[in-house]
Amino acid sequence: GCEVDLARFSELVCDMGGMQQVMDLKKWSRLADLLRIPKSAQDRLAKLQEAYLQYLLSYDLLSPDEHRRLEQEVLAEKEALERKRGPLEGHSDSGQRSLALPRYEPKNGLTGLNHRNGFRNHNKEPDTQRQAGRRRLFAQEKKGEKVDSDEADEEAEDEGVLSDQHKCIYK
Repeated sequence: GCEVDLARFSELVCDMGGMQQVMDLKKWSRLADLLRIPKSAQDRLAKLQEAYLQYLLSYDLLSPDEHRRLEQEVLAEKEALERKRGPLEGHSDSGQRSLALPRYEPKNGLTGLNHRNGFRNHNKEPDTQRQAGRRRLFAQEKKGEKVDSDEADEEAEDEGVLSDQHKCIYK
């Protein structure tokens, strides 16, 4: 299987003039290329059409009022999830993006070829920040051991509008 970014898919279809235009002008190949679906993927165009019919068609058929109502529901649920779990990955404010995502480092302290400050042998980052990052990582691992008690909470949260996408992306 191949993952498809449904938001980007919907945006591209809209930019191309809507699904009718995509179908009439046979822009499926172009659409698949823009979504970076490999040409080697078996039946990529048929699967893309199927994904549209399954996930996006019902949304595209909604009236503008229904679009706004659904958008408000999704935003309300997103805010509720963020209050409980913190910012959702990839959806935080652009100014807070670097602060919202935890920094993971290998336990042995080696960082590979990534040079944090752009200088190869001049690691100018203080060791205290690196140690704090490790402490955060270990604290998160310890929290992960209490999975059983959190599962009931997660099942209750999985009933909302975002539940399917959230499960697919974040679990």
